Amino acid sequence: MESVDIWHDTPEFPPFAVSVYAFVHAFVDSACSRNPGQGGWAYQIEGQPVVSGAAPATTSDQIELLAAIKAIEGFARLNIKGVTLRLHSDSEYLAGAISSSFEREKNPSLWSRLSALTKSQGCEWVWLSRGDYRLSMVNTEAKRQACLL
Repeated sequence: MESVDIWHDTPEFPPFAVSVYAFVHAFVDSACSRNPGQGGWAYQIEGQPVVSGAAPATTSDQIELLAAIKAIEGFARLNIKGVTLRLHSDSEYLAGAISSSFEREKNPSLWSRLSALTKSQGCEWVWLSRGDYRLSMVNTEAKRQACLL
């Protein structure tokens, strides 16, 4: 079942969201100029603009985790109740480690933060192969952020 969000933003109504289905989709990606090196992250929650940022000294694994963390934190700020955040990523590292303990010994503080957020927000993970236009959009922005530093 796909989600449909109704966004209200008029003088009579403050901005808020009402979801009529069970899921809100978010697309996350990151880019690293070198490994380690400058990195950029980006996400888009459906119905919202792309949000992005950068880190001056990071690894590809760290910036991938940070992109997911930022997306979940962004969703939490929207305060949409009663729905599951469905995160879409093309990262095999992220998808593999979320579904098992695969490579979680690296970056324990980021994994701990991501795990706590995932549990508190009720997230689901979807691995997408390259080619999805929404992932391409956030990937382009993550690359742009990595080059801005």
